[in-house]
Amino acid sequence: MSTFLTLVFMVTLIAFPILWWKKRKAKQAFGPDSEEYRKVSRIKRIVGIVCVVSLIADGYFLDQDGRPATPPQPAAKQEQAAQPAKEKHIYDKAKVVDMMNGMGTKAIGKVSIIEAQSTDVTQEALEDWYFNYVKPHEKEFNYCLILYTDKNKKEGVLCSAGVLTKDTPLEKDKYGETYSKTQSGGTIWGPTDDGHLKEIK
Repeated sequence: MSTFLTLVFMVTLIAFPILWWKKRKAKQAFGPDSEEYRKVSRIKRIVGIVCVVSLIADGYFLDQDGRPATPPQPAAKQEQAAQPAKEKHIYDKAKVVDMMNGMGTKAIGKVSIIEAQSTDVTQEALEDWYFNYVKPHEKEFNYCLILYTDKNKKEGVLCSAGVLTKDTPLEKDKYGETYSKTQSGGTIWGPTDDGHLKEIK
């Protein structure tokens, strides 16, 4: 865009004094009221306007370094572009609930519950949850739980005392919002020396 405007400005700048000279000659030859004189005057006026407009527009489309200028962006978009995208974790929306006694009259501990689709509980997500959420908070919770939201029967992942049971059947407790294992099932997983989780067979 700026290259075109620069070219227009240069052409009109050269044409303007030529037209001024032709206008003077037409006035001398035919008089100020002649059609020739008025014609050259109109063209000279148009060329002058185009010359000034192209100069102003060319400066608008260039920055201080002579490069094409970018339109100003809203401050919110600039800040958003400057910040890296926040990494998402399945434990971002973890809910901490009370673990009630057998009578439902007293809280005797805390349980962390996460609701997620089973397809989202990948090996990577499971390891992220275990090493970066469960382990740092193991003294705060009696156990941690991932409850699948896409299963007909209640299933999920339960981690207690460092032992992780995956795809285990669950049942909502009589009191409170906690869940417990209903029967044997699922697979047992444990941490390895290289910082991963592995099924224990």
